[in-house]
Amino acid sequence: MGQPVLDFSSALYLGLQHPWQKLSPWHQMTTGKPAFLEKPGISTLLAKHLANTQGLETGILGTSTLHIFLDLFTLFSSHNTIIYYDQFIYPIIRMGIDRANAKGIKTVSFRHHDPSSLIQCMHKYSHQLTIPIVATEGWCPHCGHPAPLPAYLNIIKKHNGLLIIDDTQAFGLLGYSPSSTLPYGHNGGGTLKWYNMHSHRIITVNSLAKAWGVPAAILSGNKQIIKCYKHNSETYIHSSPPSLAHMSATINALRENTLNGDARRKKLIQLVKYFRYKMHQNGIYPKGGIFPVQTIPFSNRRLVFEMHNYLLKNRIKTVITTDHSAKNPGLTFILSTGHKKQSIDFMTQLFQQYLQQHTITEAPS
Repeated sequence: MGQPVLDFSSALYLGLQHPWQKLSPWHQMTTGKPAFLEKPGISTLLAKHLANTQGLETGILGTSTLHIFLDLFTLFSSHNTIIYYDQFIYPIIRMGIDRANAKGIKTVSFRHHDPSSLIQCMHKYSHQLTIPIVATEGWCPHCGHPAPLPAYLNIIKKHNGLLIIDDTQAFGLLGYSPSSTLPYGHNGGGTLKWYNMHSHRIITVNSLAKAWGVPAAILSGNKQIIKCYKHNSETYIHSSPPSLAHMSATINALRENTLNGDARRKKLIQLVKYFRYKMHQNGIYPKGGIFPVQTIPFSNRRLVFEMHNYLLKNRIKTVITTDHSAKNPGLTFILSTGHKKQSIDFMTQLFQQYLQQHTITEAPS
């Protein structure tokens, strides 16, 4: 079988691929030194620009979100803190939380996207006079909804806490002033800009590997937090910074975002709406809302594997997923600006053929 001609498995939402012909040249890939000793001069400027795009003061680039999260939560080990985290938080974030717990920091989970659950958990430990650190993702691709970040921020403000957000899914995609014609908003600053949120109590950790198309990461927040991270992060002290090739790709991503980022976002939302329209015509209601990650729930695992393989034989790649319970299977289609309406038409025709012989569980949009 040849390579699939239709790929619905890539999270390069805006179709930014950074071919070498478009990148500025570099004389060496890396300095051969850990980031703490020396990092490319352009790194500081890029980090500040990416942080400012989110409405945050400054930032620091990292090799990956895993590198950053492994150290971020442990920065608070000398303080009387408790880390409260969303029960369905992304596993990479959970690794950093578990490492903090191993170092003696208390960690408590609260119900997914539930401010009242967070309040209840915090009330339970209110007698200990602790500082709350609340960790969540900005946007949940499983649910197709943003986290209630304004509510979380209001809660932690009363206790002088911090809100740590992994905004990887939304960074580069969502932005300021969302509207009916462009629900993603403008400029790609992420969920903070989408909500019009500003606070020195917010820290974000974002991979650039999705909408921006660069396998690197950025930690953003106030100057004090970034300075503390630089002086105490073990990965920053012992690991190399992102390479000069990654820097060049990041520059290209920012340039493309300035030139036609909103046009790409407009095209993407049109494709998402068209995909949902075609599915609705077949009596199927995907989960995902406006987000380019669209999941069709199935009644059992056998059917979802059969459908996945059926499409693969017809040279269409999809992703088999489960919901938060890890019990209910689904077939996920990740849309990007690289897709065309004709591609969706072809895929839905195959879907119709399959539906003639099988039954799929419907779910609300």
